[in-house]
Parts: sequence; C-alpha cells; structure tokens
Amino acid sequence: MDYSQAFEISASGMTVEKLRVDVTAVNIANMHSTAAADGTMFRPLRVVSRPAGATFASQFQGGAQLALRGAQVLGIEELAVEPKTVYEPGNPNANDKGYVTLPGVDHVAEMVNLITALRAYEASDFCRRRPRVRSRARANPRARRSRSSAPGSASSSPA
Repeated sequence: MDYSQAFEISASGMTVEKLRVDVTAVNIANMHSTAAADGTMFRPLRVVSRPAGATFASQFQGGAQLALRGAQVLGIEELAVEPKTVYEPGNPNANDKGYVTLPGVDHVAEMVNLITALRAYEASDFCRRRPRVRSRARANPRARRSRSSAPGSASSSPA
C-alpha cells in the first residue's frame, strides 16, 4: 500500500467522524426545542456508516488480497424514540397541566457520541501528520540543567 492510499483511508474516516460530530451537535442544539406550528417534533439523528466497498460479494472478488478502502456514509437516519414530557408551567408551549413535550434526545448518549467521534477524528488526523522528532532537551527537561545549577552546588546557594 502506498502513502496516498493510506491518506485516502484516513481522510474518509475523518469525513465520517466530522459528520458524526455535526449530527451530534444538531441533536444537542435541538434537545430543548418544542413542537413546530404544524405539530412536528424534532427526532434525534444518527449517522449510519460502514467500511467502503465491504459488501459480501466484494470480499470474494479480491481473492486472498485484503482490500482496504476506508469508510463511507450510508446515510443519516431518524431514531424512533418517544418524546419526553417535562413539567414547566411557565413555558408558553406548556399544555393545560403545565407539561411541555420535548424531543427524546439523550444528552449523556450524545456526549458519549461526541467524545468518541472527536477521539476517532484525532486518531485519523494523527495518522495523516508526520511524527515530529523532539529534541533531547525538550524530551528530558533535566538534561538542560548544568552541573553548576544542580541543587546543593556552591553556585546555587544564596549569596
């Protein structure tokens, strides 16, 4: 495998994870929205992805050679979750009993999705960058100290 193919695989993974972050941001932004004027309610979204070119037939077409092609987005789907009802009598959208119907967005699950997507994005970005060689002085801060400035020496004592 040449480097350009490795970069393409990494870029496809970064594209999927960026979309996952964007969709999670939309879910979090709409978690306190109420029903629209026509009565429709926001439904949480999820990104559906898979390895690119990984169909059952394509696994046999390559023979014994493993074909690495990255990741692809199949689509964004709405989750079938029930809306939640919250008691907020001061809300203008509350019913006669003081309850407001909000989308069924699970804030904890969205934060887990966000952190997972960010870590995967960072891992793909790390693979794309060339590792930097650190100087010996930066890698070991004790290497910068000279013997004259070592604790207990004559030059380090107060005059």
